[in-house]
Amino acid sequence: MRIAVGTTRGIVVLKEREDPTENWELISHAHQGRNIQAVLTDPRGSILAASSQGSIHKTKDGENWMTTTEGLDELNITAISSHPKTPMVMYVGTQPPFIYRSQTAGLRWQKMPNFNKLPGSDGWTYPVPPYRARVTKLRQHPLHPNVVFASLAQGGFVGSLDGGLNWVERTVNAGREVNDFAIHALAPTRIFAATSIGLFRSQDLGGTWELLDQGLPYSFARHVAISPYNPNFIMASLSQMRDDSGSQIIACSADGGDSWQVRNVGLPSLNNHRITSISAISDGVFAFSTITGNIYLSTNNGGLWRAIYLSNLTINTIQLMPK
Repeated sequence: MRIAVGTTRGIVVLKEREDPTENWELISHAHQGRNIQAVLTDPRGSILAASSQGSIHKTKDGENWMTTTEGLDELNITAISSHPKTPMVMYVGTQPPFIYRSQTAGLRWQKMPNFNKLPGSDGWTYPVPPYRARVTKLRQHPLHPNVVFASLAQGGFVGSLDGGLNWVERTVNAGREVNDFAIHALAPTRIFAATSIGLFRSQDLGGTWELLDQGLPYSFARHVAISPYNPNFIMASLSQMRDDSGSQIIACSADGGDSWQVRNVGLPSLNNHRITSISAISDGVFAFSTITGNIYLSTNNGGLWRAIYLSNLTINTIQLMPK
């Protein structure tokens, strides 16, 4: 396996060593002058890294990179999406909140103007500096790539049925600060959303939402991921506080979100170590990162964690990849 790591000082690519007890091997550390906010592996195995300076960096081998900025207006890119059925089409989201689409595998980008014409979009904001809302996550529907969803903080949850040309509000009671969401091909009408007021589940693609709190000690949900082969196994991170202080936990559900258990075996105290990303790659394999530069891996659905990367970098996001 490999991991692409977006940090405030560039993009790091790690590779698993033959000895599973050792920390992972550093393949490359590129674009160290860039703040990498989002990473993606496209269907053909390339790694894409999106920066707060409005650039997209792309590599096939983790070592040689090309950069494109055409059409991106030097905006802070905070989310990126592609789909295996349409590998040439990609989307990015930004702060302040805009959506851009590429039909050239990321070489050129075009703004989707109707995204910012949604009712209430002029009120999208954020409660702490710099007070500007942002797109936190973009995902295309696993079965229908022209169906695109975006979460915002703070602006709720929105969707498009026509490849980003037109958008509709899909937030009912899940809050305006949606930090992350996940959807699975084997449960194609169900969405899990991590919000500032808890974890939510929708059974109708965002038409209605229900709060999931059985067994969860905190309500500020930051991230959510679904096992690639089991749509009922969910992993989430939650915080005691909005900022980096207080306790942070990893929780798992094996029954589609009906009940939750904290999974911390093998982990040090995560107090003041905000979790910045969760990624899943295969059956039982999850990894998560902390803002303090650490990455932890589990190969048994969070039953046991081990550190695979300890650094002094500020990690924004990670993406697990095959070998």
